Amino acid sequence: MQVEIPYRRVLMVFLVLFLAISADLVFLQATPEAEALTTSAYNPRHCVRDETPQRGTIYDRTGVPLAWSVPDDTSPCGWRRHYTDPSLAPLIGYYDPQGFGVTGLEAAYDDLLSGNTSKSVAPGIRNGLQDLLNKAEHLKTYGSDIYLTIDERIQAKAVALYGADLLQRGKNEPPGSILVEDPHTGELLAYVSYPGYNNDTLVDHTDAGDGTGLTVGQEYWNQLLQDPNKPLINRPVADILPPGSVFKTLTLITALESGMDVHNTTFDQADALSYTVDGFPITSNNLDAYTHGPKPPSFPLNLVDAYAYSDNVVFARLATMVGKQTYLQKAGQFGLSYGSTVNDIPFDIPVAHSWVYLPQQQQTWDRDNVDFATVGFGEGTLLVTPLQDAVITSAVAADGAYYAPHLLWKVVPHGVDVASVKPTAPHLQGQVMSQTTAVGVRDAMRAVVQYGSIGASGSAFAPPPNSPVMEGAKTGTAQTGINNTQPHATIISLAPDDTANPTTNPPKLVIIVNKEFAGEAAYQAPITESLYEYALPLVDPQFPNG
Repeated sequence: MQVEIPYRRVLMVFLVLFLAISADLVFLQATPEAEALTTSAYNPRHCVRDETPQRGTIYDRTGVPLAWSVPDDTSPCGWRRHYTDPSLAPLIGYYDPQGFGVTGLEAAYDDLLSGNTSKSVAPGIRNGLQDLLNKAEHLKTYGSDIYLTIDERIQAKAVALYGADLLQRGKNEPPGSILVEDPHTGELLAYVSYPGYNNDTLVDHTDAGDGTGLTVGQEYWNQLLQDPNKPLINRPVADILPPGSVFKTLTLITALESGMDVHNTTFDQADALSYTVDGFPITSNNLDAYTHGPKPPSFPLNLVDAYAYSDNVVFARLATMVGKQTYLQKAGQFGLSYGSTVNDIPFDIPVAHSWVYLPQQQQTWDRDNVDFATVGFGEGTLLVTPLQDAVITSAVAADGAYYAPHLLWKVVPHGVDVASVKPTAPHLQGQVMSQTTAVGVRDAMRAVVQYGSIGASGSAFAPPPNSPVMEGAKTGTAQTGINNTQPHATIISLAPDDTANPTTNPPKLVIIVNKEFAGEAAYQAPITESLYEYALPLVDPQFPNG
């Protein structure tokens, strides 16, 4: 008996097979996964330069190119990235998928830069299906250009000033970082991780020529791994260090938000110089250092003066007075983690968590009031990144508004006029303190520069009294716990800190300087003052009369 198969069923089978084969061909020619297979060292099929997706360029906010693709016959697919500013290497990272991988902003914005619009969420980019068809037809695919918030002029100045502190001048500078932020948008204008490295050398696939069989990039990589200063570390977001007295800023914020007054809450001499917690004496003799300064200490001591003179005893009392729960809730609003509560700082690239207390220390700390009191003046179990310092300081500068720090300024699709693209909108994380509190903290920061730890350090370190910058700051000299080492040095600052006109002339920039094992933090003050003198006219054309 002969069985007849309906032609429609046969047609359907062939149609399904055809679609399956077509889909497989599209995958092999058009998708990012196939691109990775094509350029793999294990795949003998070599990609074609003219058909390789053209990776977007990375610019600073003024249009200075920082990273772009150049023809290179030694690299897979005939292209490699070219980088221009080694000081930004820890931030921008490198794109070397057949070598050392993809890191930094190159990794964070890989979908945008590579034109992988199927994953992209940026507005205005070409339709993903059209890109897919272009690839299938071997038409050129272009990634988007990205513009960073970084200003190369301010970046270069920050790099040049990194070694301007008087103690280290002429010596090997210790590792550290500098951040410059617009507190009213969260835009980072400069981002220094010192020491950096040359990412352009790292992605060089030419033979080193020394008989080792290694490329220039591979030999350079080995050098970086052996460098004791660890240049591959992205310090502003990865260095978690004890903050020292700059953490008194969070204690002061919490105290003022709890109802204390920066001018009228006072402590007599006995309460300002000694405090016993659960039988443990906390004493402070550092007020003697200001006896011959511009404004010698007097009693009763208010919170402005206690902050300026960095009185540990007063800040241990403040932490105890506000209590652990209130203190930790305020810390969490700024992105600090504590115990089993993990908080994050939103940012373009991953940020190490800053901690008031690590999880394994939570049980001990719950029972230890002494440990908590020492947190109030920046010691004890504290680990903080420079970016965390910037978040706290920027909220003070912006009248209590916490804007998420960010680096992506514009995303510009291929062929689109950059002027037609609007900058990334600032993201308000929340109002983390009142305007009254923020102004009160700025009063205290101005006092630090006028007669506190910076003002009393002498004319070599303190800015002139009539400086138009009107800087406000706090210094932190944190003990490392490592024998025979200098303390870590941190300065948080904002400018102008116009205490007479806090509303009409608000701070326009925040600068954080952090150096490992650098000694007294006040010695770094010339860096911030000089950087403000250079950067403020760039962000405010009316400076100093704005």
